Formats: sequence, C-alpha cells, structure tokens
Amino acid sequence: MVNIILSGIIIILIFVTAFSIRECLRSRAYSETRLLFPLGIFVWGDALLITPFWIFVTFWFLITKNVFVVKIAFISFWLIRSLGEAIYWINEQFATNKKNKPEKFIHFRLLKNDSVYFVNQVFWQVITAVALTALILTSRNIW
Repeated sequence: MVNIILSGIIIILIFVTAFSIRECLRSRAYSETRLLFPLGIFVWGDALLITPFWIFVTFWFLITKNVFVVKIAFISFWLIRSLGEAIYWINEQFATNKKNKPEKFIHFRLLKNDSVYFVNQVFWQVITAVALTALILTSRNIW
C-alpha cells in the first residue's frame, strides 16, 4: 500500500514538473503556486528544480524505506530553502543593479524574463540541500 501511495506521489510530482515547464514557456515563471508552498515551491519557476528533488527523495524512500534519510532531506531542504529565501528578499529589497543580463543564461530560452535569477538561486539551494543530506548521511555511516 505504501508503495502505491509513494508511486502516486512521484506521478503527481512529474505532472507538476511538466506543468511548470508549460507555465514557464508561457512566461509565467513568477506566478504563485500556493498549494505547493509546503514543498517549498512558491512560483512555477521553483517547481522546475524542486520537484525533481522531491521525486528523488520519494524514489529513494520507495527503494530503501529509510525514514531517517527522508527526515534529513526534508530538514536540510527547508534549512537551505529558508536561508536562501531570506537572502533573496534582503537582496531584492536593497539591490539596484544587475551584473548579469537575463539573456546571458542558457535557460533564458525557457523562462524568457529575469526569472533566470531566482531559478539560479533555487538550483543552488537544491544542490546545497543534497550536499548537506549526503554529509549527514555519510557522517552517520548510513551509505
């Protein structure tokens, strides 16, 4: 039964990823996704990178049944995500110039506006959460 539920969650997350690609192609990367806030997905551009992270975590649990790994991934993600959001909004409040033009980024073709900045931010937050999770798991000899 648990496998069916987890498989359903993965399917839903894949659907959300596909929908986020569609929304970004329609220049709606900044549109809010209130129902997805608990996953750390605040706008459709966030979903491009965060849903694959949650798919990986869910798939990992589906295979290993290790609740500790899921707890560490969840806590690590929210630690990094909240810190990143705090930094983002501080910068948003005080920054007046942009060093990098949006057109410079390869993913500008998908996003088509300055949402490339927060997609870069979220990308590195997900990478940091994965790295922190791996660090904690390695230190506990769980691998």
